[in-house]
Amino acid sequence: MMTEPAEINIDTGLSSAIQVYTGVPKYLIRHSISDEELTMLCEKTKDFVDEIMWAAIGAVVGSAPNVIASWMTVVPGAASEGRAHNYVFVAALAVAIVTGWIRFNRGRRSTSLEEQIRNRTNEQHGQA
Repeated sequence: MMTEPAEINIDTGLSSAIQVYTGVPKYLIRHSISDEELTMLCEKTKDFVDEIMWAAIGAVVGSAPNVIASWMTVVPGAASEGRAHNYVFVAALAVAIVTGWIRFNRGRRSTSLEEQIRNRTNEQHGQA
C-alpha cells in the first residue's frame, strides 16, 4: 500500500464536524532522470500558447498599416472595413499580450523547477 489513510475533521461551526478520509503517501518516490531528459521535460509544452501568440502578433502586424491609416484620416461615419481592422487589431493585441504573459511566466516556472531538481541532485552527490 503506497498511502496511509488519514482522517481530517473540518469544523463547520455546527454541532458536529465533517470527517474527510484521504490518503497520505508513506514515502516520496524520487525518479532518476538524465540532464538531457530534464532539459527536454522543462522545454516541452503540450498546448498551443506559442503558436497562438505568434498568430496574434502576425494579426497585429498585418492589420497595423490599415489601422494607422484609419487613425490618420478621421472621417465621420468611416466604412465598416476600417472599423473591422480596428477590432482585429485590438483583439489580436490583447491576445498577444495575454499569451506573451503566460509564456513568460511558464518559462520562469519551468526554469525554477529545473534549477530545483538540479540543485537537489547536486546536494545529494556533494557538488556545489
